Amino acid sequence: MTARWWAVILAAGAWLLAPGDVRGRPGLSAGRVSGAAAAVSEGPARMPDENRRHPCLYATSEEIARARDRARKYDWAKAVYDGIIASADQALNGTVAVPSKGGQWTHYYSCPKHGVRLRTEAPTRHVCPYGWEVYSGWPYDDVVVSFTHHRYTSQLQDLGLAYALTGAPRYAQRARDIFLAYAEKYPRYRIHDVKGGDARSGGKRFAQTLDEAVDLVRVAWAYDLIFNTVSSPERERIEKDFLRPSVEVISRNPMGKSNWQSWHNAGIAAVGFCLGDEAMIHAALDDSENGFRYQMQASVLSDGSWYEGAPSYHFYALSALVYTAEAAARSGIKLHEDPRYKALFDGPLSLVYPDLTFPALNDADRFSLGGQERLYEAAYARFGDGRYAAVIDRGNRQSIEALLWGAESIPADATLRLESVNLDGLGCAILRDDTGPDGRYLLLDYGPHGGGHGHPEKLQILLYGLGQELAPDAGRLAYSVPLHRTWYRQTLAHNTIVVDGKSQAPTEGKLVLFHRDAGFRAVRAVATEAYEGVTLDRTVVMTPGYILDVYRARSERPRTYDWVYHNAGRVRYDGEAPAVSAPLSQENGYQHLGELRRAEVAGMWRAVWEVEGGQVRLTAADGCGAAEVFLADAPGQPPTTRMPLVICRRKGEGAVFVSVIELTRQGRRVQSAALKGWVGRPGAKGLSVEVVTGDGADTFWIADDAAAGSTQIVYVPAGGKKRTAP
Repeated sequence: MTARWWAVILAAGAWLLAPGDVRGRPGLSAGRVSGAAAAVSEGPARMPDENRRHPCLYATSEEIARARDRARKYDWAKAVYDGIIASADQALNGTVAVPSKGGQWTHYYSCPKHGVRLRTEAPTRHVCPYGWEVYSGWPYDDVVVSFTHHRYTSQLQDLGLAYALTGAPRYAQRARDIFLAYAEKYPRYRIHDVKGGDARSGGKRFAQTLDEAVDLVRVAWAYDLIFNTVSSPERERIEKDFLRPSVEVISRNPMGKSNWQSWHNAGIAAVGFCLGDEAMIHAALDDSENGFRYQMQASVLSDGSWYEGAPSYHFYALSALVYTAEAAARSGIKLHEDPRYKALFDGPLSLVYPDLTFPALNDADRFSLGGQERLYEAAYARFGDGRYAAVIDRGNRQSIEALLWGAESIPADATLRLESVNLDGLGCAILRDDTGPDGRYLLLDYGPHGGGHGHPEKLQILLYGLGQELAPDAGRLAYSVPLHRTWYRQTLAHNTIVVDGKSQAPTEGKLVLFHRDAGFRAVRAVATEAYEGVTLDRTVVMTPGYILDVYRARSERPRTYDWVYHNAGRVRYDGEAPAVSAPLSQENGYQHLGELRRAEVAGMWRAVWEVEGGQVRLTAADGCGAAEVFLADAPGQPPTTRMPLVICRRKGEGAVFVSVIELTRQGRRVQSAALKGWVGRPGAKGLSVEVVTGDGADTFWIADDAAAGSTQIVYVPAGGKKRTAP
């Protein structure tokens, strides 16, 4: 999803919480269901109507009454309340004219050339705001149809909430009109996928069952909110021709372990709990290969991360899981008591930068933890964890969740403590020195590939410091944009080693050392299957004054190794580097390098990036052998910007790259760096590195073969005591 559409999805959500169960409804047994489609097709195993009182899905009558009271007592709550009413009033304007067909994949709505989101000037005129290219026809016109369907979904939710909060019949009447319009047209919509075909993944209102399910959650909630105003004949039409067929469309595409299936479950559960359909509820919760409980077992990693390894998809999937858990809670089914559910809220708290934004790992965007406050309203209400209050405190509580069930007030002293940590499920080791404005953060990615949303980036590093992201992950674009595949998903777009000009194979590395104490912090990891016959071995040490990076590659035959480092700002190379006219390659990302310059080096070399308020100074150590250094720029975020990078190229059966990264607001401390060669110690041999600063010479000894279990690091600061890890 594009960043903008991601924001739409989150803003549309309302993961609501009730303190008690739906009156009189019994809990469901957790029997095995063989398949979502099969379970739904078994027939409407309905709960008795007399056991179900509406509203009952994401907000009860008691919660609605409490929300009215809050709006009278608190300014923040009144602002949310007034916003709902204003949106509902706007939805009353004009006539109801739902589209006569389904819409297309919103990822198409970006300029194929520049990668930026298009601007709609008319239903058939779509303009790139950067190059002013104009697009029309399929799929762009059909994406606008999707936008229209999304708008009607938002109107249904706003109207339903406005009716529940005020009791004004005009809101319920307008919502009924929209529901009846869809009941008339939905049966005539054809199944269509993102290519215009009829694949199993296709929907009716939208081109994916995923998007069908996302919107169905809010559609079902709106129906629940106005249910008591709908006549029996109208209910039959809406349920028979719109709600139940929507579930059937989604259920024909079981997706197993995935964010897709998590949203499928949320949509099916929303309709199931609203209508009291036990078969739907069982399918959404207990299908042994697809249901909520299966997702908890299969998709949540040991550290509370979502298995796809992308923060954007973590919260995307979590949004769906919260919907399902909160609907179930109102029927006495306590899905939220699964410890893995809470872990999904805990895990991201360790990953954030010091400014509480997330790195754009894999198919992710850079976004703020504070922007997820609506989810943490749900979590704080359930678990009372003070860390969640700290997340909420960074926002303004302008969410439906806060109004309907959030805490009356947030503790003024709520804090979120950030420390060096190894996220062993996600496979990211994070080194921090402090959380102040100049706090440094370094991430080494060694973990699982991340499934379909993973990038070939094993052993890459990310760096934050001087109050800003410095060495970033490339992130993603809209998936339809060619540049997403040809640059952002290439190894060259990441801070790691590229072998023979080709991207890595999907793989998982192995952490062999993680160390943190007051003197220094260190991490070491290896990857043996990123390239056939090549072992990659990276050690990073964070000292009080700088970061030491020692990256080795070994192979059984001569290879070409490109050590790659991207950093924001304006780069300056300390030496002659003439321009190069010919590209290094026409594939695997090299074709996107611009402003290419080349230097030949035999010893130490430096590059300096000027960033806001300071410098990033890279010193490549003497003693590593002859190399070619390339300076270039490449697509950034957004892709209309350029990001400077350096490539250090060595050839042979092995290569070692030793560099020192210093973040400074004024002056420099690091004077030189050198690889002193191989030094033996009792029982092992290793690399000896010397870094000279204004205080003297710091020395490091790093054991040779991490893949064989030799992992020790010895650090002796100038004039200080020897320190070892482990």
